[in-house]
Amino acid sequence: MVLKLLLLLAITNPVEGDAIIQLNNLGQALHAQGRFPEAAARLEAACRSATNKWGLAHLVTRRACGNLAATRGAMGEWALAWEIYQSVLSPDSSPNQLLNAALAARLAGDTRQSFALFERVQATPGLSPQQQATLYENFAQLLWETGQQKQARRYWRQTEALLPMVPTVFPTAAITRAAVAIEQRKPRLARRWLAQLNTLPAELAVRRALLLAWASFQEGKIDAAETALRNLPELRGAARAEAVCLQARILLRRKQSAAALAYLSTAIPPLQQSLSLASPLLRQPLELWAQLLRQTEDYAAANRLEQLLAQSAWQGAIAAAIQGSGGAASRR
Repeated sequence: MVLKLLLLLAITNPVEGDAIIQLNNLGQALHAQGRFPEAAARLEAACRSATNKWGLAHLVTRRACGNLAATRGAMGEWALAWEIYQSVLSPDSSPNQLLNAALAARLAGDTRQSFALFERVQATPGLSPQQQATLYENFAQLLWETGQQKQARRYWRQTEALLPMVPTVFPTAAITRAAVAIEQRKPRLARRWLAQLNTLPAELAVRRALLLAWASFQEGKIDAAETALRNLPELRGAARAEAVCLQARILLRRKQSAAALAYLSTAIPPLQQSLSLASPLLRQPLELWAQLLRQTEDYAAANRLEQLLAQSAWQGAIAAAIQGSGGAASRR
């Protein structure tokens, strides 16, 4: 799909190679500043021009498209990010690009491919401490999401052993630990992790603010949680899915079930433009929506949602079983 799109959108007037590289570099600079929509526009132009000039197999094209996929991921558009990565991954893709692609596959709901990509990275000789820490951190999240908590904790311990050498990984690790604490309904532990974070990139700053809002909600501070949600910038993709779930929970805590159901009915469908139904990021709001539908005796709609959720969970379980029979976690 993306291959066809890039070829169809390739500009008619040729662009010089230096200009394409400059577009790519500008897109990277804007990404680093957290200006993701502007970065995406430059990187899309670079991808179109490079595809038109050299084809998808060229190194410059693959780099530009990889950067575009990373930017779309930072915007929470993981389904699109994963689709782009699939069009440019090759046998000689770098470990960093494979790591980014594995993350996109995981958050897009393609569990099997995420396991396979992490395996490829782990099999690469000479990984730097930074790459090892990133591998262990993200692979642990995948294991956690597929019900392999014991193995996940083992990989998190390996990440923590590397943190003195690669302190730049700590913000992501702290955010992950806080998210797990929220999942386990331990808001005080989540706050302890989040309190260690100061200056953050834009996407992590939003994630931190969302987790703090969840902590307030779990502590019974409903007004504070709702205020924190209102103070967030406009959210897209993954962050939007999390905010939707929290807002619905707030409405339920206020005993406004009808309002929560109406809210989910309008808020969830647009999320499917950037997140697939199999994405773990969409699972929680979908489960809540199905629960509310069942409470209102709309059993047909609830059953349809539950069947979709069961299918995606089954796919994840199969991928985990395949990985567990001979994958990275079983070898350690």
